[in-house]
Amino acid sequence: MWLFYTLFGNFIGSFFSIFNKKIDNPSSLNSLFFMIFIQYVFCIIVCIILYPGFILNISIINLLKVLPVFITGKLGFICYVKAVENGDVSKILPITKLNVLIPIIGGIVFFNEKLTFLQIMLGVIILILGYLLSKKVVDDKTGNIKSLIFALLFSLLNGITQLLKKYFIVDFSDSFFFQFNISIVALIVLSLFFLLSPKISFNKLKNIPQKKYLLLAALSDIICVLMVNYAMITGELSIITIISAGSIMVSLLLSRIILKEKITFSQYIMIILLITSILILSLVS
Repeated sequence: MWLFYTLFGNFIGSFFSIFNKKIDNPSSLNSLFFMIFIQYVFCIIVCIILYPGFILNISIINLLKVLPVFITGKLGFICYVKAVENGDVSKILPITKLNVLIPIIGGIVFFNEKLTFLQIMLGVIILILGYLLSKKVVDDKTGNIKSLIFALLFSLLNGITQLLKKYFIVDFSDSFFFQFNISIVALIVLSLFFLLSPKISFNKLKNIPQKKYLLLAALSDIICVLMVNYAMITGELSIITIISAGSIMVSLLLSRIILKEKITFSQYIMIILLITSILILSLVS
C-alpha cells in the first residue's frame, strides 16, 4: 500500500504549483501565514478525528524533537513558493526535483536500504531525465536567476527535511503522531508570530485576495505530505524519493493544460520515458 500512497500523494501535490501560480503575490507574509495555518489546522483535525488519544500524549520532548523538521520544512516551503512565483512552473519544477539526492543517499547510508541493480539503473534514468528537463532553465537566457536560486535552496532544505522525517517517523512508529506533533509546533510558532508581528492582523488576513487558490494550494501540499509520510512507515525512503521525483511529469502537463505554458516535443518524449521508468520501478519495488 505504501506505493499507492506515494503515487496518489504526489499526484495531489502536483496541483500545488498550479494553484500557487494563480495567486498574485503568494510569497507575501500574510499569504504564507494563511497557507501554513490552514495546512496545520487541517492536519490536527485529521489526526484528532482518526486518533483522538493523541491529545493525551503531547509532551515537550516530542515537540522539541520535531522542531528541526518544522524549521527546515517551512523554510523549504517558502523557497518553493518564491521559486514558482518568480519563474515558469515548467522551467522551475525540474530543478526542485534535485531534492531526491539527499534522501536517496541518506536512505542507503543511515537506514541500510538496499537497492537492486535494476532499481539503481531506473533511479539513474529518472534523475537524468529530470536533469535534462531542467536544462531548459539554464539554456533559456530569459529565465529568472532568482527563481533558480530559490529552487536550489528548496532542493537542499527539502532533501534534509525528508531525511529527518524518515528518522522521526521510524522513531515515533506512527506517521500521524509525528505529523500531529509537527502541527502543534507549527501552531505555537504561528501564534507567537501573530501576536508579536505588526505586519499580520485579522483584518489583513481577512482581506487577502484569492483565498480560494491559497486554500487549494495549502490543502494539495499538506495532503501530499500526509500520504507520503504514511508511505515512509513501510516503504524505503530511497524508492519513495525516486518515485516522488516523477511527479514533475504531472506538474508539467498541468502547467501546459491549465497555465498554457509551452512544452516542447523533446519534453513530451522525456515525460513519456519518465512515466515508463516510474511504472517499471513501481512494479519491481
